[in-house]
Amino acid sequence: MDSRWSRVRVSTGTDRNVRGLEDIRFFKAHEWKTWLLFWVPVMKGQLDPRILKHLSKFTLGILLLLQNEITREQVEHASDLLHEFCEEFEDVFGLENCVFNVHIHSHAAACVKLARTMENNKNFNLI
Repeated sequence: MDSRWSRVRVSTGTDRNVRGLEDIRFFKAHEWKTWLLFWVPVMKGQLDPRILKHLSKFTLGILLLLQNEITREQVEHASDLLHEFCEEFEDVFGLENCVFNVHIHSHAAACVKLARTMENNKNFNLI
């Protein structure tokens, strides 16, 4: 998996490279954002399709909310995806992994409704 990740090349206009997965516990916000953008192709064929589909809901929901401009319909779609992600989390990963950090994502869309973008909301600043 790490060899696949190391082959990802990001042309975001930044000099910063994303570290290898062995350093994932030290990732900074820009590295997590990059992971959100590219993890599906990296993990395809590596994860159970059920888990991949479940985590894809989280990814799409967050990526929708990270846009500089977002429509009401996109906020609602993101909200639906993130609520489904949270509601299904226990079935996919088990009760022992259900923590507050998972639940908090169900509120991300509401924060975007109030602040208009995630960048305007200090609780979800990934840049």
